[in-house]
Amino acid sequence: MKKLLCLIVACSIILCGVGCASNISVEEDMNNTIVPMKTPDSYLYDNDATSFSPEQPTPSQQPTAEIIAMSCAFSTYAVIKSDNSLWMWGNNDFGQIGNGTFEKQEEPMMVLDDVVSVSLHKGITCARKTDGSLWIWGSNRYGQIGNMDDGDSVNRNNIKCQTSPVKIMDDVLTVKAGEGCIAVIKKDQGLYIWGNNTYGICGSTDSFAFIPCVRIMNDVCAVEFGDANIAAIKTDGSLWTWGSNCSGSLGIGSDGDMDNHCSPTCVLEDVVSVQCAGNWGFQNTVAIKKDGSLWAWGGNQYGQVGPKVIGNGLDAWGREAQTKPTKLFDSVLSVCLGSSDGSNLTVTAAITNDYKLKVWGYNSCGAIGNGLKEDGGDFCELMDGALKVVNNFQIGAAIKDDGSLWLWGDIDLGSGAPSIPVKIDDNALDCYLCGRMLFVLKNDGKLYRYIYSTKSYAPVF
Repeated sequence: MKKLLCLIVACSIILCGVGCASNISVEEDMNNTIVPMKTPDSYLYDNDATSFSPEQPTPSQQPTAEIIAMSCAFSTYAVIKSDNSLWMWGNNDFGQIGNGTFEKQEEPMMVLDDVVSVSLHKGITCARKTDGSLWIWGSNRYGQIGNMDDGDSVNRNNIKCQTSPVKIMDDVLTVKAGEGCIAVIKKDQGLYIWGNNTYGICGSTDSFAFIPCVRIMNDVCAVEFGDANIAAIKTDGSLWTWGSNCSGSLGIGSDGDMDNHCSPTCVLEDVVSVQCAGNWGFQNTVAIKKDGSLWAWGGNQYGQVGPKVIGNGLDAWGREAQTKPTKLFDSVLSVCLGSSDGSNLTVTAAITNDYKLKVWGYNSCGAIGNGLKEDGGDFCELMDGALKVVNNFQIGAAIKDDGSLWLWGDIDLGSGAPSIPVKIDDNALDCYLCGRMLFVLKNDGKLYRYIYSTKSYAPVF
């Protein structure tokens, strides 16, 4: 059980944030993914050996799964099966399903083969193939398709779109889709960005320009988007941020500077993982350092940076903010700021090295899981034996070391009755939250969909 526990914990770290170890070369990105089949050596690379027990599972002990990766955003869903085929379904308003149309795709359909990672954002899909080639399709409103072409169609809102996968470049290690822009780490460890530069994310002082592919930094091993800001970890463990600083989420200091910054600034050292909140106006950043300490900064109006943290400044709206990284506590295994569709409103959850789950921040919908609807307070120690947590501003879900799956918050959507954790299933390996759906990978290798507002539960594959 201890070996299986290590395996699932490693999966959860990959899902909850982007990370890398220091002073080694980049190998492979699996952002926003469920990854039960990843090799032990890759775990050590992505998360650093100090993050969890060094006792690793052997290949014969790893569960056989039909699904090896998942990404979802704004009611569009994508999974990679064990044969590296990419399947997609859901909203298709920008052609992001890749089936040549703008029609909603009700059932999963195969879109591309030989895929090892996928990243979705609003209206855009990015996939990296086994040969390192990058393929993109969907909205080209901000030039994020990246091939200097208009696309193959125009949708009903007269937005230029690419409705089928198109190859953009080779030698890609990591791809991340953001709000109107794309970030790529190539084999030369250079970070390249293109698309919407409204907040200076593409490195230009022209805030209204749509920027073609530009090399931003060297020696980068991980990158993570917020809605209007970005963070990158270099191979020496230094963390760099740029873009919008309206909530102090860049962590550059307490001088009242809430402007956009188009040049990366180093804000922290010895970082192994970073995560940015997805809501513009409620921007937060969290990072785990090599020693296991958890650091946070950004908007703190609900105590989401830390319930006992008194912000050292104000955000652009005059609300409390922590504009410089502050240490919260030690011995952290993983942290989660919310689901990838931007539906988190300032709830933070962390799992410590002894597998205790702590949750804090916005609680008007009961997402802390203490049965109350009050913000702030203290770090709520919600349960023992937690291996994985996902959350948004309404609910949270966790998998425990016995494989049980637990759900809490406004489970009966709209009832106004937040709950403490309730067990809803067994034999869970991993889970992924998107809007009103919770996707669960079980030990039979199949992916299940739980719609918590209707309590319906059925396999997708």
